[in-house]
Amino acid sequence: MEIYFENRTWPHSKFYRLEIELVLFNVCLKREWGRIGRKKRGKVEYYKTWKDAKKVYQNILRRRIRNGYKVVKKNIRINQLDLPLFRT
Repeated sequence: MEIYFENRTWPHSKFYRLEIELVLFNVCLKREWGRIGRKKRGKVEYYKTWKDAKKVYQNILRRRIRNGYKVVKKNIRINQLDLPLFRT
């Protein structure tokens, strides 16, 4: 699941990208942000369940929209939306 935002209102020219993907035993939430055309910054966080990662993903999504970002690209793979992970 991936989403890409941009805020092109003056004096901003920023982007923000969120992505959730499965890794070996966890779920990974990747974030990238910065000024368009400049060096990007990023952060990677790991969660035990898909539900935990999706909750943080949705909170960040709401914050970005509230701060003036517009969705430019959305890529959701249907098979990962409610993917159950093994329980311990």
